[in-house]
Amino acid sequence: MTITRMGISSLMGYANGGDVIDETMQDNLVDETNKKQIENKDMSFLQNLLGQNDMNFQFKQYSDMLSSIAPPRPSATGYDLASALGRGLLAQQAEKFSSVGRGLGLGFQEFSKLQKEIDEENRKNKQARDMTAFGLVANRKAKQEPSGKVMEMFVNDDQQFYKSILVGNEVKFIGPEGEFTIEEFYDKFKGTNMRPTIGSEAGRYVPNYSQFAEAYKEMNEERRSLASLQSYVQNRVQAGQGIDFFANDMIALMKTLSGDPEAQGLSPEELAVRMSQGKFQGLIGKFRLEVVGPGVMTEYDAQRIIMALGAEPGALQNVTAMKNIMRDIFSKKYEKYLETTKTYNLGALSGKYPGYEAEVPIEYDNSIFDFNFDAMRPPEVTVEEKTDKFEIWLYPNGDRRKFFKTGAVIELQPKSNKDLEKVEEL
Repeated sequence: MTITRMGISSLMGYANGGDVIDETMQDNLVDETNKKQIENKDMSFLQNLLGQNDMNFQFKQYSDMLSSIAPPRPSATGYDLASALGRGLLAQQAEKFSSVGRGLGLGFQEFSKLQKEIDEENRKNKQARDMTAFGLVANRKAKQEPSGKVMEMFVNDDQQFYKSILVGNEVKFIGPEGEFTIEEFYDKFKGTNMRPTIGSEAGRYVPNYSQFAEAYKEMNEERRSLASLQSYVQNRVQAGQGIDFFANDMIALMKTLSGDPEAQGLSPEELAVRMSQGKFQGLIGKFRLEVVGPGVMTEYDAQRIIMALGAEPGALQNVTAMKNIMRDIFSKKYEKYLETTKTYNLGALSGKYPGYEAEVPIEYDNSIFDFNFDAMRPPEVTVEEKTDKFEIWLYPNGDRRKFFKTGAVIELQPKSNKDLEKVEEL
């Protein structure tokens, strides 16, 4: 009988072949499918890792504690076996037709019965311990207020630490860049080697309590120092320079001496004079240790601190020089603030020190230390060139000056009358 190709396929149970597709397209489909499967698998792993309720952990703790109080009965030993065999052989000697084989058989039978009794007793005791442990856990959970439980610490290669917190049935991640859900955390950090920490890794980064407390103290001190520096510079600039400062100081003094209630009010500039003088005295105390070190402060030490802070506020103080000195002090303080904040956050986010929230570093406006081009530029001046760092001013008489944001100024080659005429035409 002749068998066709169709007959062979039906006889052997083969299915009909599909359409021929492009191999590149097929590879792409497979790659996308595998990629999706891998991402889903990673996501499931993360959810399974963090979605576990802490009841399992507490159950194991209670169960182990109860086992240590009433340990299980040990299994039968070789001595028990020998005793059982001995009793079996002795029992056979009392028989009319004794047999060593039957004696051994009776001994093994008795040993097996003993082991089964031990196993049954341990099973019942374990069941009782487990029920007791479960009851303790359930009772404890019922009494607890709903709160967040720190579960796992995560870190990436940039040493960014995130703590995962279980709140009800939801898991949240809290770290340097904010708070994320599981899905948001996975999408943001996939591919960045974000991983659960291990004991040795956490110990390498997380500060001990002494280091953590010191970082917390220094962080707050540096933050207060930065705020004091910024407030002093703002008041000192508003108080004016030279004759303006002297006039504001004298007017404020005369208003105080007059005793007239209607003349007690101070203008913003006059108030800024008094504020800058008071704040400067506070800065002397804050920067004492950094400039002259510990110990009794002499008059010479006080003078050193005053010069380190850009001179005492007054009509003879150069505001531009003061701002540049303060800019350098402020930048060093800010670097130290960021370092101590980083150390503090490692401890606060580790979960080791409850009640301490992570610190979001404060960003400051450094423009208060810059030369104010708009406020200082005369109306008759033409700006030839302007960048973030300097401006070139052209005066009506042809003079040219280059002003930097630090307040420094350089005289440039003046323009001739012909050049000025071209500028006027433009």
